Amino acid sequence: MGPGGIAFDNNGNIIVADCINHRVQVFSGDGKFLSEFGGYGSLDHQLKFPEGLSVASNVDIIVADKDNKLIKIFSPSGKFLRKFGGEGSLVIPYHCIQTEQYLIVSDYGEHCIKVFDLQGNFKFKFGKNGNKEGEFNGPCYLSVSKSGHLVVCDSRNHRLQVFEQSGKFVTMFGTVGSKTSEFNLPVSTANLSDGRIVVSDFHNNRIQMLQFV
Repeated sequence: MGPGGIAFDNNGNIIVADCINHRVQVFSGDGKFLSEFGGYGSLDHQLKFPEGLSVASNVDIIVADKDNKLIKIFSPSGKFLRKFGGEGSLVIPYHCIQTEQYLIVSDYGEHCIKVFDLQGNFKFKFGKNGNKEGEFNGPCYLSVSKSGHLVVCDSRNHRLQVFEQSGKFVTMFGTVGSKTSEFNLPVSTANLSDGRIVVSDFHNNRIQMLQFV
């Protein structure tokens, strides 16, 4: 119930955050159920309303365990490996992705992006609540563009913002509306190999495909 984040592993399997069922499910590329892990609770192997997920370079599964205020990392078979965050560190962690240097988390509740090293140690954060350049209102899913820039769905500002991985603002695009390149609660984004960006434009009930230069 309430499927959230989705990712593919290196075998082409589909990994889904089954948010309201407090679990992660794994399916083959043609949709056959393979496995699940999680279950409601606060123990290390359990989840509470998991939202975003991603697959690390070593194929571990990174889950934003939203209501436990944690990022949890599981093996491809669903075994709990480690966690970071928690009360006082993350408010509403929505999505976490790995880059070469960092684990980058969108904190929906604190309206900012938090950056950790690959061991989960906090390094820095950027952004605050607002609608100016580099400010956020409910940052949701993250992706990395072909050029290595961080793309953030700034959902309640109805736009996408683009940053260097250091947190330096690069550009932004979108405004509230229903025309081409306008958004109404853009929630998630993915980057295609040809450089185009795919955006789920939630309240406009559509997918938009944009070219980012």
